[in-house]
Amino acid sequence: MFGSQLQHYVPRFLLNNFSVGESSQIFVFDKHEDRIFKTTTRNVAAEHGFYDLPEDSPGVLEQKLSDLEARAADIINAVLQAESLAAVSLADRSTLSLFCAVQFLRSKQQRLALEQMDVKLQEALRAKGIDPDNVGNYRPFKPGEAKYLSLNILQSAGTYAPHFHDKMWLLFKSTQGAFYISDNPVVLYNANDYSPRGNRGLAVRGIAIYLPLSKHLSLGMICRSYEDLFRTMRRKLMVFRLLRFLYPAEQRRIAFADKFMRAAKRGEPIESEPANVLHHNSLQVLHAARYVYSSSNDFSLVQEMVASDPSIRNGPQYDVV
Repeated sequence: MFGSQLQHYVPRFLLNNFSVGESSQIFVFDKHEDRIFKTTTRNVAAEHGFYDLPEDSPGVLEQKLSDLEARAADIINAVLQAESLAAVSLADRSTLSLFCAVQFLRSKQQRLALEQMDVKLQEALRAKGIDPDNVGNYRPFKPGEAKYLSLNILQSAGTYAPHFHDKMWLLFKSTQGAFYISDNPVVLYNANDYSPRGNRGLAVRGIAIYLPLSKHLSLGMICRSYEDLFRTMRRKLMVFRLLRFLYPAEQRRIAFADKFMRAAKRGEPIESEPANVLHHNSLQVLHAARYVYSSSNDFSLVQEMVASDPSIRNGPQYDVV
């Protein structure tokens, strides 16, 4: 029957890296209902017929995704075992870049965002006294059209892959605490403020992209501008060292720059302090459409964030201006 197959929008192999026990149990926080429960990875980040369209044979797109996932899983498992990116070849990097691009586009949040933007566009038109049905080259979505559009966008993932491939790749390791993963795990962060323009595009200067790989390791794909910044900062600070005017604060800054440059070059992990893990996890909470997953039932961070800002219960919201 059409739509009867349970299809994951976050791969099960990835979710398994955050599970506990032989039966792949995982803890879940539901942001909509403030509820914590435990289930198997089979039952989360999945919907029946998520990739099926009436005119297609059920499961066709999912089979293509499964083939990509199988290749990516082998590479990620090797990274987890070695706790290093050193053995990731250019071909492996291309595969993981495509995998990240697909994951970025395939999530439930992306589909919800399309529906949300369509609704907000209609609201903006009506606020100006314009009937959305009478606007040339536009008509509101009919039921199921957001799904159709999202799957069309998904099949163009290859055009997005270079934005992942060309970044500076870093592996972050948690020695205290564990990384979360969510139903929308490819997350973007940019410390630069480009107001009134946005700052979270894949190609925007300063962007950092993160994908948790396991409860102890997370992959970062960081804008090359940081590489230039660290190199310049280190070069300037070395002058202070040569002149013997280097103070402890400058020593720490050199060590920080050295650590990132060495990790980028050698593929070795960067040990993340609790504050860094908290930052990674807060991004998962913010980007999650609804569910956050963990290897433990400690969701105090999610509870605190939702309590301080109830809008976090939903995924990222977009405005039409």
